[in-house]
Amino acid sequence: MKITLTVAIFLFTSVLADSTTEDVKSRLKQSKDKCQLDPKTAVDQEGLQKYISSKGKEPAPENIGPHVLCVSKEMKWQKTDGTVNKQYLKERLSLIEKDAAKVEQFLKTCAVDKDSEVETAKNLFSCYEKHVSTYN
Repeated sequence: MKITLTVAIFLFTSVLADSTTEDVKSRLKQSKDKCQLDPKTAVDQEGLQKYISSKGKEPAPENIGPHVLCVSKEMKWQKTDGTVNKQYLKERLSLIEKDAAKVEQFLKTCAVDKDSEVETAKNLFSCYEKHVSTYN
């Protein structure tokens, strides 16, 4: 996957999480740190840095899917059962995008449950990255 999921996580977080930059950084750091503590969701930091530096040209770290899912759940983008938390996303998007039709289009296009909760998390981040410029 050529999308830098970690960068997408940061972009997604900066818009959908709390309103101040410091709140966003704090919540993202807490979520990432918590996910790094669990061997099931931790990613190799060196591999992650190579992936980020290459803008997705290098292979993603082996555990990127579970890591992204963990961060997504910690940030409340997905519910504990792995389904998209559409109400939460709608509330957060509505804070930055006043056009309800654009919010609904994003939800219809991006906030879609996939075959697995990991694929759902990856889709949320990659889809948002495609649409982020329309909200800036």
